[in-house]
Amino acid sequence: MSDNKQLAKLEFVSFCIEQYKMATKQTGCKVEQLFQQRGVIDFLIDNYEVLHTQSAQFIQEEIVEYLMNQPKITQDNVHLLLPNKMAQLANRLLQNGEANDMVTALSMVYSSPVYTKLEQEKTKYWWLGINTLYQDMKQ
Repeated sequence: MSDNKQLAKLEFVSFCIEQYKMATKQTGCKVEQLFQQRGVIDFLIDNYEVLHTQSAQFIQEEIVEYLMNQPKITQDNVHLLLPNKMAQLANRLLQNGEANDMVTALSMVYSSPVYTKLEQEKTKYWWLGINTLYQDMKQ
């Protein structure tokens, strides 16, 4: 991703945090934590191309709908969040030359302490972003 595109996405997410903060009369820190825990930041980044051209009101309505339709994460369903995260972590290992093939990359991810934490809902690791999870794997 180019630096300009990354900056544009960061500005967009920050705009959404600030708008939601004002609408809900919360602090920016609380909104950022909510967005991080509930996957709103990933939702905004993933849908940036469509959402950034819409009105602030439309974007807020999309965020509220996203939050309302999100199921509660429990130990019984946390596994549904893992395939994407595991694939992204394995792909990061491949891209960075830390694994030579997909089988090795997956093995590295699934045998890591990060995976052990991810599969336990109570750790709340499931809400961490890929960059944070990858950095934790590297430690």
